[in-house]
Amino acid sequence: MLSDFETISLDSLQDFGELIKEMQSLSCEEKSIGLEFEQNDTIYKLTGWTECPTSGVISCYFNRNTIIIKNDSLKNLSENWDKMVHISRLDEEIKSISLKDYNFQHDRDILKPALIHLYIEDKFSILKTKEVLKEITRQFKKINSEMGTGFFRYNILFEEFSMLDIPPPPPEAKIK
Repeated sequence: MLSDFETISLDSLQDFGELIKEMQSLSCEEKSIGLEFEQNDTIYKLTGWTECPTSGVISCYFNRNTIIIKNDSLKNLSENWDKMVHISRLDEEIKSISLKDYNFQHDRDILKPALIHLYIEDKFSILKTKEVLKEITRQFKKINSEMGTGFFRYNILFEEFSMLDIPPPPPEAKIK
């Protein structure tokens, strides 16, 4: 109902790339973005954001719990950085985050919000995006129902490229 809020229906899109373009367009108009889709007779509604590609702003994501998802796999940050695991194991990653004191907010019994970096290749239909978003929603709803509303909030950063595909820097040159 707010003039600076607009909802995108994922059911009308073909792939993740199309979603990113629509989200970036709304972001450049400084609008907040809602996402809505239907999956297995359930209607999902959530918010997401992406950066306007012409903003020139460099975002800082300090003091967050980070989760990186590419297609239907997530980077296993808590155990083995080199390993990818299926999105269905997101609950294990959430549990691992909640076991470390430094992942909690200072003087509070709630976790720092999660920043979920999400990238899905255009070769997949919008169905893949909906499945991943459904799993994210389901797993965070589960922990928040067990631990209390607002225990682990999250934001999804919809990205137009995978940060996992950025090659590491070259090794340092040896000093003679």
